[in-house]
Amino acid sequence: MFYTINNTINFRDTDGVIWLVQDEESSISLTATTSRLLAFLLERQGVVVNRDEILSQVWDAHGLRSSNNSLNKYISD
Repeated sequence: MFYTINNTINFRDTDGVIWLVQDEESSISLTATTSRLLAFLLERQGVVVNRDEILSQVWDAHGLRSSNNSLNKYISD
């Protein structure tokens, strides 16, 4: 899926690329987990989700070990 955030940032979750709307050369590739986390949060914009739901959907559902520390680190990223 393709997202535009605040009309300034584009994000494509299929490959985790994020860039400024007016500067495609500014693109960077997010890690798979960071990309899944951002897509998860964007899909639930305006909805409060708890930590357990995030950990379950972004980590556990993909066979990864999750922890509150992991979530804190990726939110920071």
